[in-house]
Amino acid sequence: MPGKIIACFRAPRTIQATYDDAAIEYTKKLWNQLNSSPDYDVNKIDSIWSLLSDEQVEDLIFLYLQTKDWYVVPNSRKKDTMSYEFYLINKFTLERAIVQAKTGESYINLLDYYNVEDRVFIFQPHDNIRGEIKVNFSIIAKEEMESFIANNEGIIPKNIIKWQSQVVNL
Repeated sequence: MPGKIIACFRAPRTIQATYDDAAIEYTKKLWNQLNSSPDYDVNKIDSIWSLLSDEQVEDLIFLYLQTKDWYVVPNSRKKDTMSYEFYLINKFTLERAIVQAKTGESYINLLDYYNVEDRVFIFQPHDNIRGEIKVNFSIIAKEEMESFIANNEGIIPKNIIKWQSQVVNL
């Protein structure tokens, strides 16, 4: 199931409407396949970001930053680190960093990171970022991540490649 659909079943908001075009189109396509009939007209899906779960997006950023000479501290990737997704150490400079990633319409408030002295990597594919970008902030562009997916299929997890195959413009 698309990540956006899965997210709609998390407590306390279980069973809620989904307004995401990509998730809706994939659901119509799946319905048609399961029923072996064209009950729904299906439009092209032009964005992978609603199809991926939050963990899949983190996996992509995890891999991407490793290709940029950042070691990911595996034990730092826990659900109880709500202010960031995981912790990094630069291979050459030993600089420290954290990563914050949100998908969908969730905002990242940069004010929450103004007191962080380490580098802060930010990813929000819909540019829902509020606040002033400080010198230690690095915004990862959606286009940069899409290029990474397209050019590194050999290291991208198969479950993400499956979602990539549903997207027409990636």
